[in-house]
Amino acid sequence: MDLHHSAQEIVRHIGGVENVGSLYHCATRLRFRLKDTSKADKAALERVEGVISVVEGAGQLQVVIGGKVAKVYQELIKIHPFSNVDEGGVKEPFLTRAIGVLSGLFQPLIPALAGAGLIKGIIAIGMVSGLLSGASTSYMLLNVAADGVFYFLPVFLAITAARKFGANEFLALGIAAALCHPMIEVAYTAVSAVGSDNAHNILQALTLQNFGGMKDILVHYGYPEQVNNLHWFGIHFILMHYGYSVIPIIIAVWALSYVERWVYAAVPEIIRLLVAPMLVLLIMVPLTFLVVGPIGGAIGDGLAWLLKTLNDFSGMLFGAFLGFFWQIMVIFGVHWSTTPITFNNFALLGYDYLSPITAVGVLGQVGAGFAVAVKSRNRSLKSLGISTGITGALGITEPLLYGVTLKLKKPFLYGCIGGAVGGALAGAGGALSYAYAFGGVLALPSYLGPQGNLSSMLFSLAGMTVAAGVAFVLTWFLGFTDLPEVEAAPENAPDVYPDVKTVQKSTLAAPLTGAVVPLAEVKDPAFAAGSMGQGIAIRPDKGELCAPCDGTIAAIFPTRHVVVMSDACGAEIMMHIGLDTVDLKGEGFTALVANGDRVKQGDPLIRFDLDALTAKGYDLTTPVILINSDDYATLETTTASAITIGEPLLTAIPKTGEHA
Repeated sequence: MDLHHSAQEIVRHIGGVENVGSLYHCATRLRFRLKDTSKADKAALERVEGVISVVEGAGQLQVVIGGKVAKVYQELIKIHPFSNVDEGGVKEPFLTRAIGVLSGLFQPLIPALAGAGLIKGIIAIGMVSGLLSGASTSYMLLNVAADGVFYFLPVFLAITAARKFGANEFLALGIAAALCHPMIEVAYTAVSAVGSDNAHNILQALTLQNFGGMKDILVHYGYPEQVNNLHWFGIHFILMHYGYSVIPIIIAVWALSYVERWVYAAVPEIIRLLVAPMLVLLIMVPLTFLVVGPIGGAIGDGLAWLLKTLNDFSGMLFGAFLGFFWQIMVIFGVHWSTTPITFNNFALLGYDYLSPITAVGVLGQVGAGFAVAVKSRNRSLKSLGISTGITGALGITEPLLYGVTLKLKKPFLYGCIGGAVGGALAGAGGALSYAYAFGGVLALPSYLGPQGNLSSMLFSLAGMTVAAGVAFVLTWFLGFTDLPEVEAAPENAPDVYPDVKTVQKSTLAAPLTGAVVPLAEVKDPAFAAGSMGQGIAIRPDKGELCAPCDGTIAAIFPTRHVVVMSDACGAEIMMHIGLDTVDLKGEGFTALVANGDRVKQGDPLIRFDLDALTAKGYDLTTPVILINSDDYATLETTTASAITIGEPLLTAIPKTGEHA
C-alpha cells in the first residue's frame, strides 16, 4: 500500500484541502468535518487503496482505514497541517445539529423505552387472552413497570439533556420533577373534567386526603371553573399534562444551561453554593410553567396535528411515503426527529401512527438482506446477510444497511420499495401503535388495540410481511452485483507467503467481565459489518481490561481506549473500549502497559472509570477483533451470554494447508 498516494487520493475525493474544517483519527478511521459535504465523492473514496468503507455520522465523514489509520493520518498531515479543532466559521447546518441533539438525547434511553414498550405489549396480550385481569395485582405491577418510564419521560430526558447542553443534572431533574409533581397532575385532571358527569367524583377521589392541599387550591380558584382562570402575579397559568411529554423539558434544560451560567457568574463566590441553585430554580420553574411549557406543548401539538392531517388525508399515501424513506432517514440520522412527535402523539392522542409504518420500513430491508443471503455466492456475504437480517428483524438495521444492502446498492433500493408497498397497506388499514416499542417484529404486541381490537396489529403484520416479501422478490429476480469470493489456494500450492506471517491456532480468553454481545449487534456499522475484522464484543461490568493471551503490546492508542497486541501464534488482536470513546481524549482511562511490553494472559492492561463513563452516556461495549481474521478459516466464539476475565472467548483456526 502506497500510503502517500492513498492520502493524496483521500484529500482529492473529499473536495480538497480547502473543504476540510477539521480532522482527527481514532483507532480505525479518519474523522473529517467538512465545510461542504456535497463535494465529497464517497464512491471514489471507497475505491482508494487501503479504505475499507466510508460512513457518515455525528456530523462527520468517517473514512474507515483499520490498523494503518495512524500512518495514513501522518501522510495527510504532511500534505496539509489539518486542525483537530473546528476552524472558525465552520458550522454544521441547523438541521444536522438538531438531529445530532435528538440522537444524543434519546439513544441512551432506548433500552428502557424498548423494554417498557414490550411489557405494554405483554399486558395487551394478557388482557385479550383472559390471562390477566385489570383488577389483579399482576396487572398493577406490570402496568407501573411499563408506564413508569413513559410517565416520567421528562425526568429521564432531563438527565440526557443536561449532559448534552452542559447544565447541572440535578437542577435539570428539579425542573422535570416539578413538571411531573402530583399536585400539577391532580389539578390538571380535576379541572379538565369540567362539564363531565363524573367531575365531582373525580375531584373527591383525587383529593380524598386533600393531597398537597389540592382541594383547598381548587376551591380557592372556584372549581369547577376553567383552567384559564388560574393566575400567577397577573399572568394566566395554563395547566398542562407533562407526563409523556418531550419538547417542554428539552427546551427548559436548554434554557437552564444559559440561566445557570448567568446566575452563577452574578452571585458572589462566598454564597454561591447555596444561593445560586435556589435562584436558578426560582427562575426556571415558573418560567417553564408559564412560558416554556405552553410553547413546547404548542410546538409538539402543532407537529402532531400536521402529520395527523396528512395521515388522515390518505393513510395509504402517507404510509407509502414514510415506508420508502424511513431507512434513508436512518442513514442520515434524521429518524431521531420523529421521536418527540411519537411521544407527543401518545400524550395527545393515546396512540401513534408513525411507529407501525417505520417498522414496516425496517422489514423491507430485512427481506432484501435475506434475499442477498440466499442468492449470493460469497460465503462471507451469505453469513453476514443472515446474521444482520435477524438483528434487523428485531429492529437494529444499521449492521444490515452498512454491511449488506447499502453496500450492494440495488438491494437497498428494493428494500425501500418493499417498505413503500407494505407501508401503503399498513397505512390504508389504519395501523396504530398504543405503546412505544423498538421497530421490528417484537413491536407487534404494542399494535394491539384497546379491548383486544386485532385490526391494527393484523394490518401492521400484513404490512411487514408484504414489505419483506416484495423486497425479497425484487432482490431475487432483478439481482445485484455480487461481491467476488476470495479464491482458496490450490491444495498443492506451496506453503510460502512472503507478505503474510505464519499463523497457528489461537485461543483467546475474555479480557473483560460482562455480557457477551455478537459483533453484528454492536451499534457501530464498521464493527458490526466486520470491516475491521471478525470477533466478538463484551459489555463490561468492571472497569479493567486484561490481556486475552500471552503476547506483545503492539500499540496503545494515545487516548488509551484501544490496545492492539499479538500472540506467539500470529494472531493480531484489537480491543476497543467503548464506542466513540475517542472523543474523551483519554479522560477516565489509565494505561498499565506500554508499547513493546510482553504480557501474560490475565495481566491488567487498562483501567477505566466504568461508572463515570457510563454516566456521560457512552456505550462501553468493547469489540475484541482479530485484525488478521482473513488468515483464519474459522472463528469459534463463546456461546455464553455472560463471561468472566480468563474464560474462553474465541478460538481462531487457520486455513488448512495455508498458514497452519
